[in-house]
Amino acid sequence: MRLRFLAFWMAGLGTVLLAGCGAPDVPPPSSAGPAPAATSQAAPVDTPSPPADSAATFEATGVVRSVTPSGSHMVIRHDDIPGFMDAMTMAFAVAAPSVVEGVQRNDAIRFRFVVGTQGVVVQHVEPASAE
Repeated sequence: MRLRFLAFWMAGLGTVLLAGCGAPDVPPPSSAGPAPAATSQAAPVDTPSPPADSAATFEATGVVRSVTPSGSHMVIRHDDIPGFMDAMTMAFAVAAPSVVEGVQRNDAIRFRFVVGTQGVVVQHVEPASAE
């Protein structure tokens, strides 16, 4: 699972690094839709782009270690997230400050996050149920 997570981040890092050294005559990929049809007789170049629905959603439990004053990020010591990563402490971006309103350090939480083109973003936080 850690290899999958590492591969995800390495692919993102590689994309960022390669974007800075691309040839000036190559337009950047667009997520606005398919490219217009080629007008020349040359064979079109098949450039795969990620599907619009390529984001993956996960739910997890953990303990809040900190929340930024702006509410834009939080650090969570989370349990294993099956199919994504092992237990660890890490920072997460937050979709909107209202998502973490009232959340404080050491709160046990259940949270939902999306992994997509915007990175790893927490979409929902609620108190973890006492079982």
